[in-house]
Amino acid sequence: KFCMISANGEIIIEEIKGEIEREFNEEVRLNLLFD
Repeated sequence: KFCMISANGEIIIEEIKGEIEREFNEEVRLNLLFD
């Protein structure tokens, strides 16, 4: 059980990191367009 919980936690963290990176990349693209 503990291993499954930690694995799921890691997966969730990776998904959150991916979302943050995607939002950051979109913001950078917008900034480049407006420059």
